[in-house]
Amino acid sequence: MKYRVSILLLAGVLLAVGCTQQPKEFATRTVKGERCWQLIIDDSTTSWVRNSYELQWPQMGCISSDAERELIKQVFGSYADKSLHRSCENFLNSQGLLEDVEEVHYPAYNVDAIPDTEMFTEQEIKTLCEANEKLITLTVTSYIFPEGAAHGSYDIMPIVIERGGGIIHLADIVDTNQLGPIVARAVNKLPANSDVKECLFDEFQGQESLPVSQVFSISDAMDTVYMVYGLYWLTPYACGVQEVALPVNMLKENMALTDKGKKLFDL
Repeated sequence: MKYRVSILLLAGVLLAVGCTQQPKEFATRTVKGERCWQLIIDDSTTSWVRNSYELQWPQMGCISSDAERELIKQVFGSYADKSLHRSCENFLNSQGLLEDVEEVHYPAYNVDAIPDTEMFTEQEIKTLCEANEKLITLTVTSYIFPEGAAHGSYDIMPIVIERGGGIIHLADIVDTNQLGPIVARAVNKLPANSDVKECLFDEFQGQESLPVSQVFSISDAMDTVYMVYGLYWLTPYACGVQEVALPVNMLKENMALTDKGKKLFDL
């Protein structure tokens, strides 16, 4: 499975796929919202922002309270608060790049809709929930299209959670200090990673070690770890978000899995 998905198709996929393959005892709730703002930059200049979210979220009890808090922090970043509802409100009330980059908060008016003739900044967060017998994966897609920019930017971040437990970090299951050379071998030798190899920046071509991403997912069959690399990390923007397949057998043969990793993969 590759994450090289266009933003226009992604919204439809998120709504269509749902959680149909999840065990019966697993359940999600969906929350969504949208808010538009007119910002007053000065006496003659205004700017417009539209914020929206649509979140598929684990029902209470599916994950631990600690995992819930960490999920909120990872999904919302600087907008995170003590609860999902308050974090959503913080995001809806934000002014986008003007606030985050310029660190300026302009006078703003909530409007029902942005006029069709106006350019605006769009910010969007979507999440998709999937689960198997052992894990829940919450895939976060965040998208921003700044006013007047040539193109938008997006990020795709899967978060792996134990059923009824906490978030699993990469270092929980493998020795990340040994991963760089293994990632390079996987990219250079495995057919599953041929698209990544073709798109690599020149500086990474032929290298014996590659950067290690802490963002990852695990296949439903529990036989492959997918390391996810954001835009511009390994490849140009046009190649999109990249995913490097690391078969569990390859990890087992080349490095020591932690006790938790062995248990997770039934080794």
